[in-house]
Amino acid sequence: MRAPVHAEAVDFDEDGDLDILVASMSIVYPNPNKIGTIFLLENRGDQTFHKRVLAENIDRVNDVRAADFNNDGRMDLAIAQFGYDQGQVAWMEGLGNWEFATHTLLNLSGSINVCLSDFDGNGTTDIAALFSQQWEEIHLFLNDGEGNFEDTILFGSTNEDFASSGMRIADLNQDGRPDLLFTNGDGFGPAAYPGPRPWHGVQWLENLGNAEFQFHRIGYLPGAYSPIDIDLDNDGHRDVLALSCFNNWYDDNAVSMVWFRNTGNEQFFEPRTLAHKPTHLLSIAVADFEGIGDLQLVTGAFHAWPPYENLSSITYWKLYPENHE
Repeated sequence: MRAPVHAEAVDFDEDGDLDILVASMSIVYPNPNKIGTIFLLENRGDQTFHKRVLAENIDRVNDVRAADFNNDGRMDLAIAQFGYDQGQVAWMEGLGNWEFATHTLLNLSGSINVCLSDFDGNGTTDIAALFSQQWEEIHLFLNDGEGNFEDTILFGSTNEDFASSGMRIADLNQDGRPDLLFTNGDGFGPAAYPGPRPWHGVQWLENLGNAEFQFHRIGYLPGAYSPIDIDLDNDGHRDVLALSCFNNWYDDNAVSMVWFRNTGNEQFFEPRTLAHKPTHLLSIAVADFEGIGDLQLVTGAFHAWPPYENLSSITYWKLYPENHE
């Protein structure tokens, strides 16, 4: 498969093992053609996989997630089709026998992520979608439980160079309601040089209940990507890690990973630089990979712009005491 940009582990066929959903743009750089594909790597049960094509010849796909949106017992898909001049957010209704019916939620280009959760607390799975390009908006599609969705705009910027770059579900204040973390710092826009902008950084949409959200600015980070919540210093408060991909990498002081430390009341996050190198970091995952009761990090890089020193592909990070309070 060409240009896979998101993979999600889920037991899609409900046979007891994890399959892998893959969103493919086919070409990462701007392209108006219908070249997007959705793959399922179906786990045979022995950790070998059978590749299935669930959708093809559609606008470039940036994200795909699975849930049962209409409560019929079959898994459905939520998809973000970034496209170029055209795109959409949609859900694909599972009909059985690997057949799907596509229901468009919004025809809008530049969709980056779809995040699934019960955002309004009514017991159904809703869809939050982040749009970039000239839109720079976050939409919430509230589900009535039968696959009917109501569209609400949670956030919007009038800055066409806002450069939305990623969104993730978190619960920073640990109140049991799903919040949204999102970054802006993308470098694929119309600007001649994809470097730092004073408005780049990390934001938090706090879920107040009843589909009401409050905006918080967490902090500045040029070229910001891939926010993730983690209690890095083991103080009981959820912190935020974020990466920088499109920074001024000619400057040795440019940062590539920042820890925004939660000071305890979620009103102020203290920025601490964790790394300057490697550069061009784009994606991150956190887990206890070694099974030792502590967390480790894995980052991935995307080298789309010079300089090409201090490069990496996949980097494994261990957390040592000096990273903590």
